[in-house]
Amino acid sequence: MMARQTPAEKYRAHNAEMQLALKLGCTPIEARHELNRRASRKRIAELQSKLDATRNRLRHQRDPDDPRGKPWMMQD
Repeated sequence: MMARQTPAEKYRAHNAEMQLALKLGCTPIEARHELNRRASRKRIAELQSKLDATRNRLRHQRDPDDPRGKPWMMQD
């Protein structure tokens, strides 16, 4: 469920669509789709960065003497 937009947010979004449409020479609907694609790419990049940071943090937290951190063959 999407949150409701205030009139100001609605007009800002419409303004951004129109400016991009004029810049790209396309229709406002195509500009809206392009803005949505750009927002999605930005969100994916943010999430990927967060995931990489978490992986690095977890990788450095492992205890080398912990048997769970060793390959399965060396757990004996």
